Amino acid sequence: MEVGGIAVDEQDNAYVFNRGEHPVIVFDRDGNVLRSFGEGIYHNRAHGIHYGVDGYIYCVDDARHCVDKFTKDGRMVWTLGEAGKPAPKWSGQPFNRPTHAFVSPKSGDLFVSDGYGNSMVHRYSPDGKLITSWGGIGGSIPLAAVQDALFELTETVVVDITGVTNGVEDGVQQVSVTIVDDDGPPTVTLSSNRTSINENGTLPATVTATLSHGTYQTVTVDLGYGGTATGGVDYTTAITQLTFTPFATTRSVALTGVQDSTYEGAETIVVDITAVTNASESGVQQVTVSITDDDPAPVLGGRNAKLMADALDLTWLGGNVEAGYCIYRINGSSGTLDILPAGPALSPNTTQWEDTTALDDVTYCYAVVPVNAADVLLGMPDILCSMRGLEAGHLKPRDFVVGLNQTDTATLS
Repeated sequence: MEVGGIAVDEQDNAYVFNRGEHPVIVFDRDGNVLRSFGEGIYHNRAHGIHYGVDGYIYCVDDARHCVDKFTKDGRMVWTLGEAGKPAPKWSGQPFNRPTHAFVSPKSGDLFVSDGYGNSMVHRYSPDGKLITSWGGIGGSIPLAAVQDALFELTETVVVDITGVTNGVEDGVQQVSVTIVDDDGPPTVTLSSNRTSINENGTLPATVTATLSHGTYQTVTVDLGYGGTATGGVDYTTAITQLTFTPFATTRSVALTGVQDSTYEGAETIVVDITAVTNASESGVQQVTVSITDDDPAPVLGGRNAKLMADALDLTWLGGNVEAGYCIYRINGSSGTLDILPAGPALSPNTTQWEDTTALDDVTYCYAVVPVNAADVLLGMPDILCSMRGLEAGHLKPRDFVVGLNQTDTATLS
């Protein structure tokens, strides 16, 4: 298969213009064939193909004597010139065996090299109107750099004599002109298409890193993840580095919630840029996305737990503290907060917690409260047991009450 030219779009899909049965074959970045087009239009004279900054494909087959504009999926938009009807040779009028087309990144104008039968360059407006032409046989041609916002190496234009009619080239004639780039390395910014995502994963967020302009160098952007949510547990993302191939300007990462049955409340994902190569971070770039919890807050209490208290011990009589709860012991003297083990590991009538300090020195109260997976307190507790009042260092029976949600209470006697 003889290839006339190759163009590459922003998704790294390659459009191969060839002189075979399928004139334009589209490959993905891994070499898989996605589609083809141009069948029945081109016949073995594929010459030039270009992917413009306007997102269209421009094909030039010199035997058609025209320029064809396609969408990326192969739908023809328009044709410049009349297919199969060349302008008179060396007339300077478009077209006689044109060879290539190019869209200016700055103006959007289309430049067409009308090479084999005209030796001209034609400039068109984006809507297909001829602006000017130059060149021809003999005389001089202007070389003017086209302004762009791309960071490129110093480039050269080499002009050769490739063929002479009714004359002879005087040795080897060639001139070289250098284009000095005036653009610097790009800067990178972060953005997100959403400020919140669902825990069930049905509404992910896309975080996008954007370069201010293209560059000839490969750019890498390292990402760091923080916030109250935990990667791999509360959300999924496996990407910690984004790679920009030369002249690519956007790369993205998806943040998807992970479903669970734990009440956690709203959590946050904070995405930062931690390092950049061949570009620079524009100030401090950071995006925050919240995860909306869809689990209900647990009901306070532990209705099945039954406890008994005496002067020194809190005894487990039976039952269970419901899932998602822990028993906290609040030390009224020192202000400390202890998490105490909850059932059903204990057998009935087992002494679980022993207070080694005399009751007239320390006052404790116990509470059943909702917690998350890390046993972190989530809500206000219901009183499990309390000591209300000490007289002369002696505990009166009426002052020590054990209970849950005002049920299954027991009084010390």
